[in-house]
Amino acid sequence: MPEEKPLGFPEGEKKPLKMTTDNGLMKYELENFTPKAFTKDKEAKKEFGSDQYLGDYLTKGDYVELYCRDHEFVDGDKVNIYLNGIIIQRSVSLTAGYRPILVSLKTGFNTIEFEAINQGTSGPNTAELILFDDNGQTLAHKEWNLLTGAKARIVVVKN
Repeated sequence: MPEEKPLGFPEGEKKPLKMTTDNGLMKYELENFTPKAFTKDKEAKKEFGSDQYLGDYLTKGDYVELYCRDHEFVDGDKVNIYLNGIIIQRSVSLTAGYRPILVSLKTGFNTIEFEAINQGTSGPNTAELILFDDNGQTLAHKEWNLLTGAKARIVVVKN
């Protein structure tokens, strides 16, 4: 029978997680770990002032579901959301959690735009976007970095 070795990290390798007790309560300590939500956004570069194109996607469904959130420093980023040039959601606050938005589609091209109203307290306006069809299938998973006034655009073609 082979020699049994205890499970765990090899000798000399540091554990990334420490559990200790403090007055009878468990305390978790991760080394060198700061969640993205508590770190500074990327540098507000000049190219973030240009509109960003997030791609074309095909569906046969009557609607899509958008889920967007601030994926960097949660600092008060806000966007207006347009469908074919008409505002459908005004002053949407991007938080750490996903915010669902149902968008009805017409046959043909449907242009969805996200306009950066601000850059929060730490520019640029940063977001993660997930787009689902009416069957719950992921059509797109994108990110944007925008300066105030710039737009991220995605096109959904309903056939």
